[in-house]
Amino acid sequence: MSKNILTLGLTLLTCVLGVASSLAQSPVSKPTPQQMHDFASWADPRLELTDYHVHIRGGVIPEDVVERARISGVKCGVLENYGREWPMKTNEDVARFIADVERVNETLPYPERLKIGLQVNDRDWYEMLSPQNYARLDYILADTMIMGVREDGSDERLWELPKDYDVDKDQWFELYFQHCLRVLSEPIDIYANPTYLPDFIADYYDYYWTDDRMRVIIQAAIDGNIALEIQAESAFPKPRFIELAKKMGAKFSFGTNNFDTRLKSTDAWRLAITRFNLTNENFWHDVRYGVDQNLYQPRRRPNPPRKLNATVILQGIATAAIIAAAQDRNRGPRPVPGPPAPRKDDPRMRPPMKPGDLYNSPMTIPRNNPTVHRQAPKPVKKAEPKPAPKSAPKPEPKPAPKSAPKPAVKNPGGPKPAKVVRDIVEPKPAPKPGPKK
Repeated sequence: MSKNILTLGLTLLTCVLGVASSLAQSPVSKPTPQQMHDFASWADPRLELTDYHVHIRGGVIPEDVVERARISGVKCGVLENYGREWPMKTNEDVARFIADVERVNETLPYPERLKIGLQVNDRDWYEMLSPQNYARLDYILADTMIMGVREDGSDERLWELPKDYDVDKDQWFELYFQHCLRVLSEPIDIYANPTYLPDFIADYYDYYWTDDRMRVIIQAAIDGNIALEIQAESAFPKPRFIELAKKMGAKFSFGTNNFDTRLKSTDAWRLAITRFNLTNENFWHDVRYGVDQNLYQPRRRPNPPRKLNATVILQGIATAAIIAAAQDRNRGPRPVPGPPAPRKDDPRMRPPMKPGDLYNSPMTIPRNNPTVHRQAPKPVKKAEPKPAPKSAPKPEPKPAPKSAPKPAVKNPGGPKPAKVVRDIVEPKPAPKPGPKK
């Protein structure tokens, strides 16, 4: 009896686990048209946004991406991971992926066609990828989230490192910084997730990613014409990095990096665009963007990696700053900006109102409006002064008769008292005592 109960319990537990695993592995439902419309509804229609980081995985197919781009207004580029441990390992896999997307593009007008990219995960990808496949691609995307190898020879995926990963952080970051420069030296087009840090060191972001190190990364991207990606739902890069990158003249791209059909929130895009006032001039676009397909020249074989040195890059930045400062000194002192000109809607720019214009002012309440209790004040007309009535001329006053002169009076107040002068008698000095006779 007890064995039967135990067997029944194990059977029920197996069923429950099977249902749970099937639910966990079931694909996410396809987003609704309303969700696609709200994907980037905050964006100004004049912004030319393109999501260059859409993976064909987790149930996503190119046709779904086309529909999302058409409804949301955000153009899309699709890609897949290429490397020895990834879905596409050979040139045959890459050619098959490109052909599948091109088959969908042939049914679409040129402006609605999907961009075709590749995310490279091996550092020798430019030697493995054939020139024919490279010429058919619109862009190459790479990140720095794979560095080194494990004990079993597989790639070290940094996002899988534990929070308590025991390593010398200073030494690890120096190796990671050189790894970032190594990736930026490759002939890539988009640097995804810039300044990424794994969990065990992410709390020290401000300590390790100083302004000087950020400038080195940004300058390397500018020199290689590489876009810096702003990724949806990612903590990287930080606002300070975006601020420096814009000041230095870098270009930005946008991506979602989806894992399934779920649409990610684009708040990171919105905050970066609104906070730093990013416009179309700050956006990066692939070489085929806005170009007639008949005029486009195929991409050539990728160049070998460039030699990058952090010290040399930092010295170049300092030299450029010194030259710019010298040029500013040669130009002389900059003019002091005056007060800003008043806007057209500024009340100070309006002409003075006349008394009769008070009723016609848009701020005046209508005169015959029963819903309004108080009426607009009536203009007060100034009363013109009345002319004074004409009166008879006033007679001229007669001169007074001349009278005889009055006799002069001597001493009218009587005799003046004599002045009393008091003599001041000075005391005589006492005689000096002399010798007695």
